Amino acid sequence: MSLVELIAQHQRHLAAARRAPKTIDWYDQQLRVFVAWRSSSGRPDVIPDDLELDTFLADQHALGLSPRTVNARFRALRALLLWAEKRRRLTYADNPIHLIDAPRIPHDRRSGIAEADFARLQTSIGAAGWLDQRDQLILLLLYYCGLRVGELCALRVDDIDLQRMEVLVRSGKGSRARIVPAPAEVRPAVVNYIYARPAHAEELLIKSDGWHGAGGPLRPEGVRQMLIRRCKAAGLPPVNPHAFRHAFAMWLLNAGARLETVSAAMGHQSTAVTQAVYAYTLTATVRREYDVALDKHRRGTQTG
Repeated sequence: MSLVELIAQHQRHLAAARRAPKTIDWYDQQLRVFVAWRSSSGRPDVIPDDLELDTFLADQHALGLSPRTVNARFRALRALLLWAEKRRRLTYADNPIHLIDAPRIPHDRRSGIAEADFARLQTSIGAAGWLDQRDQLILLLLYYCGLRVGELCALRVDDIDLQRMEVLVRSGKGSRARIVPAPAEVRPAVVNYIYARPAHAEELLIKSDGWHGAGGPLRPEGVRQMLIRRCKAAGLPPVNPHAFRHAFAMWLLNAGARLETVSAAMGHQSTAVTQAVYAYTLTATVRREYDVALDKHRRGTQTG
């Protein structure tokens, strides 16, 4: 079977499985790079072997691409070839992906908004009008629920259960829905905002028309621009919406939450993703438990 035909079959499988359009497009982009690379070097349109995969990855590194980009190329090829094996287009013995090591990604620290800066941002907004109340609600949902900005903007009014204090995320990454707990502060924030906004809509967050009237659903870029404006007014450097998501993971992990709990709340596919990105945030927890253990050890030594 040709590689191009295998990729086409895999794309049809993703569509049949109702994978998100962005996911399908991501695979298409990554695999297209590999097809173009082998075509430019005159290689035949067949299933690649392990030497060809190694050569491709080495060439991608040589181009100066980031380790994350090269790793993304590998992950797309791995998904394709494992799917081909599952569908019996390949046998385990003939699948070259089992002979390839994933390109390493350097460990980097994800920075989240500091608790003091979050409090300063909240205080600077106030609650004078419906836009102030909307933006206060946005801050609470980003910081205490760890939502992606796309998930935030996709929320509907009935996605927030004010009795259970839970947020239903219908459009999570990879089309995976999940329920995230919310703090008690969200209840009055939602009620005050809903009653104050100038128009009824099934979408939770709406934007201004420029004259303090309703102008349709709020989009991710609108949230980014709002944060830039609000941070400037608070005397803070601009903050990306994702910084709140990182802060959510950090405070939750350092407060002693299990890795599985944080992974589920964030909508990660596995705990491996959470651990790879946020394991360094456990430093505070390790220090606290170490100090407690050391104190017990010393007291035990003294009494003995």
